[in-house]
Amino acid sequence: MAEEWKYAVVTGNSVTVESVPCIVGGVYINIPPSSDAKIEDGDNRPFLIPAGTAVGNCFGFDGTRLETNMVISAGGGDITVMYWIMGEAHK
Repeated sequence: MAEEWKYAVVTGNSVTVESVPCIVGGVYINIPPSSDAKIEDGDNRPFLIPAGTAVGNCFGFDGTRLETNMVISAGGGDITVMYWIMGEAHK
């Protein structure tokens, strides 16, 4: 059976969501970040979400690969990240 997309709601500072390679599908803003929100792969920053991004904004990342792990800082806001673990089938 194929795996469903996984969701993580992150509030505040740096949180390791997964310690394995992941694919990011998208991000939804629940509470605007007061500083740039970051989605990182180890020491790299594949993408940033600017401070003050409005509630309700949704960003599609079309399968951005995080090769080692997924660390997220919500920049003082609250964001939901949709992802799946590499190596698992998904739907």
